[in-house]
Amino acid sequence: MPLSSVFVCICSLPFAGLYCDWPLCRKLKKNMQVLIALTILCYTPFFVVLTMRMHQLVLQGMSSKWILSSGTQLATTCVLYFFEALNVFGFLFASNSEKASKIVQSPELAWMVDRGGSMMIFGDFGQPENIKYELMVMVVSMASHAPIIIAFSLHSISSLKEYRKSLISNRTLRMTNQMLEVFHSQMLFVTNPFQFSIVFIVKTSRYRKVS
Repeated sequence: MPLSSVFVCICSLPFAGLYCDWPLCRKLKKNMQVLIALTILCYTPFFVVLTMRMHQLVLQGMSSKWILSSGTQLATTCVLYFFEALNVFGFLFASNSEKASKIVQSPELAWMVDRGGSMMIFGDFGQPENIKYELMVMVVSMASHAPIIIAFSLHSISSLKEYRKSLISNRTLRMTNQMLEVFHSQMLFVTNPFQFSIVFIVKTSRYRKVS
């Protein structure tokens, strides 16, 4: 399981902020940016690299231009971590809003403060303040990650479907179908509305409050 699922469970708020109520967040209330940075650095590149490695395993025994050398895979991994490191710096320099103490007194957030845990408020509703720069960096990192996952997943699906036509064994056919389901799930993951919401936040400079 990724670190974020076991010790750190960070939830986004309707406001420009984040809330965490898991063990590490309670212990390190003043270092929540570090936790956010670590969770991003820990699991996002691993997911992309895992997709790439699965793709290469699918191509074993095949003649394909998509087969990458160890050096190319290592270079791709380094590029992925470079873009993720930019997110780390973005979150580390994103500080609490000067109005944070006033914002957390609103009814929507007061009960979460009483519950405990850690909360970071980057700005009022629809006003991300300093975190908007990190959101721009996040869009850049997603733009570098998503094409890799989509390209490898689509090619793996195409290769597996072609390979499935020549299968006779029921066991091998079942395993191939399971792998197809995995790649289809990854495609759904990288095309979920979260990415589109990030683009909306970056593109829209001001929101209208919901009355």
